[in-house]
Amino acid sequence: KVGTKTRGIDLNFNNACNLRCKYCFTNSPKGDHVKEYLDLGAIEKLADQADELGYFEFDLQGGELLLQPTKLFEVLEAIKPERFYLYLTTNGYHLDDAMAKRLAEAKVSRVSVSIDSMDEETHDKIRGRKTSWKRAIEGLKHIQNAGIDPYLNITVGHYNAHEEDFKA
Repeated sequence: KVGTKTRGIDLNFNNACNLRCKYCFTNSPKGDHVKEYLDLGAIEKLADQADELGYFEFDLQGGELLLQPTKLFEVLEAIKPERFYLYLTTNGYHLDDAMAKRLAEAKVSRVSVSIDSMDEETHDKIRGRKTSWKRAIEGLKHIQNAGIDPYLNITVGHYNAHEEDFKA
């Protein structure tokens, strides 16, 4: 029956990040908990149980997942993405063509890239790093070229809610 099944799991396995977003609530840019990770065995067990229970989505989040690609691909291997509609969220800063291809090979279904404004200057100001908008937009193109569903993730708050690109 529609509406009676749990869709999936949201997993934040690390808070490390390379940007300094104005609205960050995890203290990721300050390095809090940067060396703390969920145990790979626990992640594998969680994914196995989710699969047994019929969950069909798995959302992998950070901090910034692409900062430590070795760790990310270990986590993906533990989850076994082929069992789920697996998506991950990134700020896109490290999302080049090679990374997009690796994610496709790892059976990632969708990549959500965070954009805070379609105005480059506004986005970069909110994210605390120049070129972050340009790299995020390029990352979306790389994902699409790799055959993965690209997805735009927008966080709206007092810092950007009155931007022209959000007006009807």
